[in-house]
Amino acid sequence: MNDPDCDVDDVQRLIASDPVLSSRIITMANSALFGGGRDLAADIEDAIVRLGVEAVLELCYTVELPGCIKVPQTMG
Repeated sequence: MNDPDCDVDDVQRLIASDPVLSSRIITMANSALFGGGRDLAADIEDAIVRLGVEAVLELCYTVELPGCIKVPQTMG
């Protein structure tokens, strides 16, 4: 996504490989916070176009990073 030649099709192909992430991004794109309303994003491409590549990248970080961090459990 940091490639200047990256386009919506490239981003869509990457995100579509993860159905959970795809559905979360579509849901976010259709929320009032991101301007959802009369014209709903029907698929991941619509969501990316509505949100923009930068916002989608930030949302991917927000959704996926917490699951990547392992917190050691303390014994108590």
